Formats: sequence, C-alpha cells, structure tokens
Amino acid sequence: MQMINKLKSEIDILSRVLLLLLLFIVLTIIKPGTFLTASNLSTVVFQQAPFTILMSFGMGMAIITKGIDKSMPSIMILATVMSAGFFKNGQYLEGTLVALGIGVLCGTINGAIITRIGVAPFIATFGIDFVASGLAYMIYTGTYVFDFPVEFRKLTNGTLLFGIPNLA
Repeated sequence: MQMINKLKSEIDILSRVLLLLLLFIVLTIIKPGTFLTASNLSTVVFQQAPFTILMSFGMGMAIITKGIDKSMPSIMILATVMSAGFFKNGQYLEGTLVALGIGVLCGTINGAIITRIGVAPFIATFGIDFVASGLAYMIYTGTYVFDFPVEFRKLTNGTLLFGIPNLA
C-alpha cells in the first residue's frame, strides 16, 4: 500500500511538470517572437515573480497552520493605496510604515477572529477581504494613483548590479 501511495505521489509530481512543459511549448509555438524572449523572461523573473514570492511567504505560513488567507490581495491593495500619497510626497519612511501597519492590523484582526472567536480561517479572511477592498475603493473611488516623483520611480524601476531590477 505504501508503495502504491509513493507511486501515485511521483505520478502526481511528474504530471504537473509535464503539464508545465506542455504549456511552455504551446505558448512558445503560439507566440514565437514574444514568449520565449530575453525581455519577456526578464520581466517575469525580475518584475512579476518577486511579488508572487513575497505573497507566497505569508500564504505559506497560513497553510502551515492549516488555514488559508483569502484576504492577502485586498490587504495588499489597501496598504498600497493608503501609502501611495506618502510616496508621492517623498515621505518614503512614512509610506512604508503605513503599509506595514495596515498589514499588521489586518493580520491581527484576522488572527483574533480565527483564534478568539473561532471562525474558520477561510470565512474570517473572506470577510476581511471584502472590508479591505471596500475601504481601498472608498478611499480612492477606483481612480489610479500615478505621477510619482522621479526618485521613487528610480527606486522601484531602477536596476542594481549587472542590470538586475531593484524589485528582484
């Protein structure tokens, strides 16, 4: 029985790898001049992956404790819009503290609802998800925040050594 379970596990992993490889091949065939280019791969690895990796650390902690956090994207959006005004005015420390504070506050509220009241993690974080996204929308009424100072754009869009973007 143990050998059958191990074989199923290996087949499961292999099927995921094969599916990813098939997707990679199909996208390369469909968009040969776009998908498999140095520019696209650099964008994915150095500009999009850091956000996903950062968010996965928090989600990983929730999953390790046998829970799930549905509210992470909305909390990130709320923290971003609340700190944007500070960043636009060159107040980088204040903006960072506001963003971190919102994350800590929302996380504490989620944790209290789950541990003290006993609400299931999915339900508790689903509720905070709506509250955070609603607050973000109410504050900025769905408008984009743009026109950040040149120094901030250099910080976020600049590069380190060997052309590696700062976000990475």
